Amino acid sequence: MDIAFADRTVTLDRIDQSRTYSGLLEGIPNVRLNAQLIAEAINNAARSGATLLIEPRRVPIPSSAGSEHFGPHEKIPRICCTVSFLSTSVARNQAMDASALTVVWFQDAWALPIAPEILTQLAATTWAPHAQDFEY
Repeated sequence: MDIAFADRTVTLDRIDQSRTYSGLLEGIPNVRLNAQLIAEAINNAARSGATLLIEPRRVPIPSSAGSEHFGPHEKIPRICCTVSFLSTSVARNQAMDASALTVVWFQDAWALPIAPEILTQLAATTWAPHAQDFEY
């Protein structure tokens, strides 16, 4: 599957998905929990190289007085997507063979398809400053 970035079209190489709140046994999502979940997703993705986060949409959750012990309640989309893309062209280093980038985003439903708002953000993102060149 080919995906358009601002400066080139790349190939979707791998997609991993998980439920955002799969480990939440009780309580209500909040700012602090969401920050931890996002950081964990980025750290896991960074193991494979260059990583980019598309910031998730945050939706406030109304709460009762005194229930915001860990910060204001909010939710982010329910599916975390970690997607590896490849380009047969290098990003910067002409001595290399190709380039790769792993992108993390959150969307409301399982992919595929990729949510339209994510495709729009990818199309506005320049590949070269974010991707990592590699050789075969």
